[in-house]
Amino acid sequence: SKNKHYDPDKETFESSFETFNKAFPKGFLWEVIEVLCGPPNVTFKWRHWGTFQGNFKDYQPTGETIEIIGMSIARVTEDLKILSVEHYFDNSKFIKDLTAGGCPFHSQK
Repeated sequence: SKNKHYDPDKETFESSFETFNKAFPKGFLWEVIEVLCGPPNVTFKWRHWGTFQGNFKDYQPTGETIEIIGMSIARVTEDLKILSVEHYFDNSKFIKDLTAGGCPFHSQK
């Protein structure tokens, strides 16, 4: 979702990758938590997480683990090749956690 700190409509895959690679220099892991139903429409719950150790925009890192949780639906063929994937998530808490470390200009809370 759009907010004042991150607007996905103004980001490319490359710029988004660069932004989050800087914020999570040791990796921004993605794991499947639970598979809710199987083929041909595989529905699953996932978690994207990492330790906030680099700057996010003008915000300083906090060293905390930050995560985003979502759901996805992957349409697959009989031999499990992916035809399409739809992701559903609300990034507002995730962005709030990235910008909660203090003032971007004074590094104060």
